[in-house]
Amino acid sequence: MRISSKGQYALQLMLDLAQNSQEGFIALAATAKRKDISKKYLEQVVPALTKAGLIQANRGVQGGYKLLRRPEQYTLADIFKAAEPALFAATPTDSQTAYLSFVWQGLGKSIEDYLSSITLHDILQKQQAFSADNYVI
Repeated sequence: MRISSKGQYALQLMLDLAQNSQEGFIALAATAKRKDISKKYLEQVVPALTKAGLIQANRGVQGGYKLLRRPEQYTLADIFKAAEPALFAATPTDSQTAYLSFVWQGLGKSIEDYLSSITLHDILQKQQAFSADNYVI
């Protein structure tokens, strides 16, 4: 399985919005700088997340983006379904290999179940634990 840069950047954006939610609406330029991601690339990711109802946009001087729910209410499946819908599409089969469709459907279900078991909150907790254990003197 391979997650494209679009899916990876969507996850990074969602994590940044979760980490900085106390600031209200977050400008893409701020996220791009913190995550070392191209702002132009983030601009391509945002419409899918907005359309899926995962984030809210606000235009103007105080504009930016914010999460619509708490981090524990977002699963990786939610994010990747918005950013990478092909990840969950069944692999097409021709009439000669139709008998294999159960394999691809089962694999897709396993991926979705696993990604549905991990929330943004889970990742933020792992990040905090990793940062606490990873210090330099």
